Amino acid sequence: MKLAKSLGKVVVAEGVESKETAIILKDLQCDYIQGNWFIEPKPIDRLIPYIHQHMFEVEEQNEAVNH
Repeated sequence: MKLAKSLGKVVVAEGVESKETAIILKDLQCDYIQGNWFIEPKPIDRLIPYIHQHMFEVEEQNEAVNH
């Protein structure tokens, strides 16, 4: 991560599956995380309805990492 940051790159961590991992990555100044902890993969025709239905849950997960 330090190498990427020293080169001015944006760091994305893939495969994040727990709150603990998300917190560690935040502490290491990772720019973005993705993985099944946030949302499991979905086909596009189910993704938009899912986001509308569950968008507040994702916001709560983000708040849990930031506090």
